[in-house]
Formats: sequence, structure tokens, C-alpha cells
Amino acid sequence: MIYRILGLVKKELIQFSRDRFLVILVIVFPLVELLLIGFGTANPVENITTAILDLDQSQQSRQLVQVLENTRGLNIKYYSTDGDEVDSLLDRGEVSAAFIIPHGFAADLANADRQAELQVVVDGSQSMVAEEAIVSAQAAVATFEQSILISSPGGSMPIEPRVRVWFNETLSMAISLIPSEMLFILVFIALVIPAWGIARERERGTLEQLMISPLRTYELFLGKAIPAVIVAFTVFLFMLGMVTFLFDVPMRGSLAALLGITLFFILVNLGLGVIFSVFSRTQMQALILVFLFIMLQNVFSGYAIPVESMPTVIQWVSNLFPSTHFFIIFRGVMVKGSSLGAFPTEIIALILLGVAFWTIAIISLRRRSAV
Repeated sequence: MIYRILGLVKKELIQFSRDRFLVILVIVFPLVELLLIGFGTANPVENITTAILDLDQSQQSRQLVQVLENTRGLNIKYYSTDGDEVDSLLDRGEVSAAFIIPHGFAADLANADRQAELQVVVDGSQSMVAEEAIVSAQAAVATFEQSILISSPGGSMPIEPRVRVWFNETLSMAISLIPSEMLFILVFIALVIPAWGIARERERGTLEQLMISPLRTYELFLGKAIPAVIVAFTVFLFMLGMVTFLFDVPMRGSLAALLGITLFFILVNLGLGVIFSVFSRTQMQALILVFLFIMLQNVFSGYAIPVESMPTVIQWVSNLFPSTHFFIIFRGVMVKGSSLGAFPTEIIALILLGVAFWTIAIISLRRRSAV
């Protein structure tokens, strides 16, 4: 009996080792994924993009700016000259926090009867980043206060930070997380329908018949893509109504703009779904590939941890995920009320990714069908 069992085990191991796809899927891919996730999430939330507006231009205000520059977690990218520029940076999502040093800051520090103020404005559409920005601001103020109190013993607390949270005043996790969850569901639907459908045709041996039929290549792709678009977009409409009316997630921007960019985002992911189907011999393999991609996307799109806090190499990799760019647009339009014109870089990235995915999908499917 033992020899029979050992013989069966040996046979299964040999068959497993001969299946290259299964070996990569079960052994190589999980190890690589864990390695990438570890690099991407091991660091705390830091490199929070920040803008500084120094309206006082005094020695004390410049000292405070220097403290902010040296504060861990903050990445000072912009030194603004007026409040409108700060508002624009926050609207476009280019910064997550802004520090405004008002006029008379040095005079208020020197006056024992007054308390100097530091205005701190944070983007609440990403609750975790906003909370970390507030903590970093408090740490910077404490450091600056310590230096002031050392130079002026017996003084009172010299600075009062005035924190304002934009777009999500209560730092509600629902406003930050529910739209992201909705988008992941949308991505899954947009990927799995074409991947599953084309893999099913190949598994049943009918894909070759379709490729040699009078249907042209673009007609075949349209026939496969249109049902997927209809299903994904319909589900998105139901989810949008649900999060808006049941969970009180605000819809501050243009609904038409949001629906238009979402429709294009679905088309981009359809191309990626077709690519998955090309490298899948069965429907189950296509489904597994989609799930693995979703797991990676949870990290690299900025959902689990801000992209800015990841190592530079991982930030480059994150740009290859359509959701990385779409999340910025989606949050900007829905939660902040921004227009599509505020996100030219992200829209161009989506267009380039869409063209690349569909080009690879069409070429790969033709070659695979010709074999």
C-alpha cells in the first residue's frame, strides 16, 4: 500500500513539475508577489506631498519652514506664493497637505498677549494620509515650540495650529474607502468577463472557428467587448447609487464627466482582460490570473498605502496599473468636485495604457489562434 501511495505521489509531482503555468502560478508568483508587497507596504506613511505658503517672510517663519522641511513624513514639493495656488494644488490632488504661515506671525510670537497661528489644510479624501499629515504637523509645531521656549524661558505655548480638513471634514473612513472598494469590484467585472469568455471559447474549441469565420477581427472584439461594457457599466451605476444614497458618499462633481471617464476606464481594463485570456488555457486559469492581479492592484494602486510612501521602483511599477491613475481622477471628480481638466497627466496615462493593452491583446490573440 505504501509503495502504491508513493508511486501516486511521484506521478502527481512529475505532472505538477511539467505544468509550467501551474508551477509559476503556485510557487513563483506568490513568492514574487509577497516580495513586492513587502517592499511596497513595509514603510510607514511618509513622503506626504506638501505645500508651504509663507505670507510673513520673517526670520521666525523661515525657521518654521526649515522645521517643516526636516519633519519626517512630509515631502515639501511646492513653495506657493498665494492662497489660490494652494487651493488649486489641493483640488488637483498634487498635495495632500498645505501649511500657511499668516501675516504677522513673528509679531504674534513676540507679543506675550497673543498667540501665533499656523494654518494646516489637509486633504481628507484619503483619511489615513490626512491623519498622518496632522500628526506630522503637530510634531513640527512641537519641535519649533521647543526651540522658541529654549530661547525665551518661561514663555507660554507660542503657536496654535489651526487644522482644516477639506473634502471630508469628519475624516470618515466611508468617504475614503467605499469608493475604492467600488472601483475594485468594477475592475474585477471588467477583467473577468472578457478573460472568462475568451478562455471558454478556447477551452471548447470554438475560438478557432470564430477566427476563421467571415467575422473581421474588430467585429469579433466588438462582439466580445460590448456585452462586458454593458454589464460592467450597469453594475457601476447601481453601485454609484448605493454609495451615494445609502452611505452618504458625496457626489460633488459632474456626473456626466464621472460616467464618461468610468466608461473609458472599463474599456482599458477590457483590453487587459483579453490579455489574461490569451495566456489562459482554461476558464479557471483566467479566473486565477484575474484574482492575482486584483491582489497586486490593492497594493500598488494606492489603496492600501499611498503611492508616495512606496520605494521609487515600486512607484514606477504602480504607474502600469490603470487604477492608480483612475483613483486620482475618480476621487477628484466625485469627492472634491474637480473637473476632468484638472487631471491631464492621469488621463493621458489611461489613454496610453489603453492603447498598449488593446494592441498587445489583438496581436497576441491573432498569434495564439494561428498556432
